[in-house]
Amino acid sequence: MIEGKVQKIGAWISLHTRAVEANVKAESMVREEMERQKILIPLSEAMEMARRGYGVILQRLNTLPQNAAHECNPSDPSRAMNALESECSAILCATQEVYAGWSEGGSHISTATDAE
Repeated sequence: MIEGKVQKIGAWISLHTRAVEANVKAESMVREEMERQKILIPLSEAMEMARRGYGVILQRLNTLPQNAAHECNPSDPSRAMNALESECSAILCATQEVYAGWSEGGSHISTATDAE
């Protein structure tokens, strides 16, 4: 009587294993098709696209205080420039902290304090 149950369990395990293997194969085929259709792009390509975008953002962020200080406070552009430089520096520091965590294999969530 127990032997019959063991055989049934073995059959179910075998069936489950084949189903899991078929699922993995199907997922692999879907991924390959998505890559072929360029729905997914290689990580290196995505990283290069991100670098170009970050370059534009950093360039604009670095020149923001000088370019916007007079517009922010025409009567005292120096004061506005100091405030803008401080905020831009804080943004850059928080960003560097995030990327340092990524390169160390740590958390992808910043531990920088939230802006108030």
